[in-house]
Amino acid sequence: MGGSTTRRARRVESFARDFSEHARTLVEDYQLVESGEDPLVSHRYGVAEVVIRPRSNMIGEPAFPGMVTESGDLIVIAIQRNGADVGPKATTLAAGDVLLVRGTWNALAVQLEDPALRGDPAGRVDAVLRRPVSARHTARSRLPRRALTGWTRDDARVSIGGTARYATATHVPPIVVRAVVLANEMGFEHSCIPEHGRLLRVLAAGRAGGRIGERGTGCGVGLAWLVSGAPDGTFVSVERDEQLATRVAELFAGRPNVTVLHQDSTTIVEHGPFDLLALDGGGAGEDGRDPIDPDEALAPGGTIVVDDFTPSVTWPPVHHGALDTARLHWLDHPRLSAAEIRTTADSVTVVATRRG
Repeated sequence: MGGSTTRRARRVESFARDFSEHARTLVEDYQLVESGEDPLVSHRYGVAEVVIRPRSNMIGEPAFPGMVTESGDLIVIAIQRNGADVGPKATTLAAGDVLLVRGTWNALAVQLEDPALRGDPAGRVDAVLRRPVSARHTARSRLPRRALTGWTRDDARVSIGGTARYATATHVPPIVVRAVVLANEMGFEHSCIPEHGRLLRVLAAGRAGGRIGERGTGCGVGLAWLVSGAPDGTFVSVERDEQLATRVAELFAGRPNVTVLHQDSTTIVEHGPFDLLALDGGGAGEDGRDPIDPDEALAPGGTIVVDDFTPSVTWPPVHHGALDTARLHWLDHPRLSAAEIRTTADSVTVVATRRG
C-alpha cells in the first residue's frame, strides 16, 4: 500500500476500421457515387455473395440487379458470370453465376439459410453463401464494379423513373418482380412506382371478383400489382405499343382472367364498365381528345385511379406555373367523389368514385 506501482505503457498498434471507412473501400472498388443517405454497408445493412451450384433449382430463372427475393428482405445488386459483370438487364441464371445480395444483417443470416438457397434434405445444393462482407471485414473486397442498389456510377445517368425505383423496393409480390424483370430486359423505364403499385393492390383487393381495367400496360408492372390484389378478378389492359402488349400478354399467358390487348387507349371504355379502372399519364386524353367519361367507363360505385401528378400546395392546383386542368378534371367532376393521395414526397395519385 505504501509504495508506488508502475504499469508498462501500452501502445495501440491499430484500431478496427469503422463502417464509414469500410463503405469507402466498397465505393472505391465499385467506382460508385452515393445517391441518397443509404450507405451500402452499415451497422444495419451488409452484402454477401451467393454462388449458383450445379443442378440448382435456380438455373434457368430470370434475374437482374434490383430484383428482390420473394421475402422482400434481400436485393440482388449485381450478377457475375465467369468473373465478369453481366450488366443491368435481365439474365437467365446458370451454374457458377455469382449474385451479390444486400439486406439487413439479420436478413442475411436468416434468408441465406433458406433451403432455396442452401439446399434441400436430399442434398441437392441450390446455392451457397460464398463470402459475407461484414463491417468487421478489413480486407479489400473483390466485388464486381457496377451500379448498385441506390447508387450510381459517376459516368452514368440513371433514370429516376418507376422501374429504377424497384432496385430498393421490398416486399414486392413475385408476379410484380416478373414484370419488373421484363421492364429491365426491354429497357422500359416508366413503370408505375412501387408506392403507387401498393395503392393499386389495396384498391384491387377491395374489388375482389370484380372487373378491373387498365389503360397503358407498359411492361405490366401496374397490372401485376392489380392482379396481386384481386387474383380472382377479371382484368383488361390496353397498350398501344404492339411489342409491349405482346410481351406482357406472354407474361400473363397462364392467367385466363387477364387480357392484354394491343389497342388505342380510348378503346378501354369498350371493355367496361369497370369496378376499378387505372389510368396512366394523369388520365388525360391522347392527341388532344377528351378524357374518359366516368359514366361510360365505370360501373355505379366504381373507382378510377389516376397517377403521375405532382404535389401542389395551392388551390386550384398548378403544374409548371399553369392551371392543372388534367387534375381538376377529376377532382371537380360532377359525377365523382375524388381525393388526392400523396404516395411519395414528389408524386400524387387521384382516386375518385362514381356517384350512384
